[in-house]
Parts: sequence; structure tokens; C-alpha cells
Amino acid sequence: MILHGSFYIRLVIVGVTSWLLGVVAYLTSLYIVYGQTAEGADFRAVLIWSFIGTFLTLHLIHAPILLLLRRWLGGCKPMLAFPLMSSLVFIIPTMFIFWMFSISASNFFQSLMTSEALLFSCLFVVVGVSFGLGFVWCCRKNPI
Repeated sequence: MILHGSFYIRLVIVGVTSWLLGVVAYLTSLYIVYGQTAEGADFRAVLIWSFIGTFLTLHLIHAPILLLLRRWLGGCKPMLAFPLMSSLVFIIPTMFIFWMFSISASNFFQSLMTSEALLFSCLFVVVGVSFGLGFVWCCRKNPI
């Protein structure tokens, strides 16, 4: 499988776009569900931690898994498999973020049920779905 430079450029564009869509989903969910907005330090924390979580997992986990899935399926069909797989795997950054701030194992598991965790899960599911769809777009000119 030979992947050209344009594949990687498109994948970076898809990654950045997916992250931005996830941040918009987080802020929209925060406003719709809780009637709040993120400002100042809270907004910066969302941007920083979602960026770290997104780009560590995109390059280390998601892209390799989606490349393997593409090889296993013999292409990018069914297209739905890619956003589904990517959104399921995106629970990893949510767990990572809350593990970083937990004091103990019981605190970690309790933190996964908080409203903040649900907002980050929403963010990463949107990132996963959009990255999975974008991955299919990136692969359209790169045969297996």
C-alpha cells in the first residue's frame, strides 16, 4: 500500500477540521443542555485538553486502526464502518483526560459519569465521526 503525500496533507486537514467540529459540538452541548458558556480559563482548558487528546489518538490509534480496517475490508466500503469505528475508539481520550485529573481509581470511575465527561464524550464522538468520514474522503484517490 503506497500512500502519497497528498493523503497525509488531506488527513491533517481532516484532523484539524474534526477537532474544530468537536469543539463546536462541546460548546453547543454546553449551551443547550446546561445553559452555560465556556469562557476564559475554562475555554482554554477545553481547547488544550481536547487538542492533546485528539491529536495523540488520531496519529497513534485512529489512523492506524482505520488503515487496518480499510485493508481488512478491501477498501472503504461500507463507508459507515469508518466513522462508527472511529467514534467508538474515541472514548480513549475522554478516559485519558479524566485519568489525568483523578486522585484514585474510584475517583476516576466516578469522574467518567460527570457532566464534564459527557460533554467531552460528545466532543470526541463528533471528532470520531467526522474523522472517519474524512478518512474515507482521504482514501478516495489512494487504492489499496
